Amino acid sequence: MPQLIASVEGVEIKHVHLRKDRTTLGRRPHNDIVFNNLVVSGEHCVFELEGLADVYVEDLGSTNGTYINGKMIKSRQLLHDNDIIAIGNFRVQYLSASEDSGYHETAAMKLDGHAAPGGSGTLHASFKVLSGSSAGLEVPLVKAVTTFGKPDVSVVAVSHRRYG
Repeated sequence: MPQLIASVEGVEIKHVHLRKDRTTLGRRPHNDIVFNNLVVSGEHCVFELEGLADVYVEDLGSTNGTYINGKMIKSRQLLHDNDIIAIGNFRVQYLSASEDSGYHETAAMKLDGHAAPGGSGTLHASFKVLSGSSAGLEVPLVKAVTTFGKPDVSVVAVSHRRYG
């Protein structure tokens, strides 16, 4: 199933599985994906799912534009695996459908001993995806609680404590 992973400055803020034929993104609350930031227009862009895995993105006349891999789009564009959609300081990574839905062996959690520049030096854990369409993706655990699983069904919840 195609998916979008939204981040700001490298920190994941939303993970959306594209289940509907039409998924809207914008600042207004009626959108499917809401980025409450003035750089995002009320109705900024739309993702359209055709067939099982073809996803197109179209800018809806936004003020600041929609970019794919650094280039402003002027018309409806087909997305390719790992394309990066930029909307202001938001980055949305597109991942194509995964044919693999089975369970896999887990690996030990990795703790990195470095923090962001000017940070407190606390340890940050991260998960690395070992297989499937997101193989190789590292997900930093920087929120107080990070959940993984299907939308509306949390399979794993990881709590981040103050000192690592």
